[in-house]
Amino acid sequence: MKGTYLGQFEEVVLLAVAIRTGYAYEAAVVNETEHQSDRWVNLGAVHTFLHRLEEEGLVKCEMGGATGGQGGRSKRLDSTW
Repeated sequence: MKGTYLGQFEEVVLLAVAIRTGYAYEAAVVNETEHQSDRWVNLGAVHTFLHRLEEEGLVKCEMGGATGGQGGRSKRLDSTW
């Protein structure tokens, strides 16, 4: 991230990750962000921001196990610790 300033959107996304306690799927972060901000949120924007936070060491991301509901794809898990 450029500098240490977080905008309103970034703050709400980071808080949504923290609210999820432990691990948070990106879709759950989007839902929580939409709930907290009362506006539609793009999954791609959340994904990009979480990737930047991971590069800065503010969140830790890992891949979960594959599930049948996901077409056999692994889920990306985000955590604040």
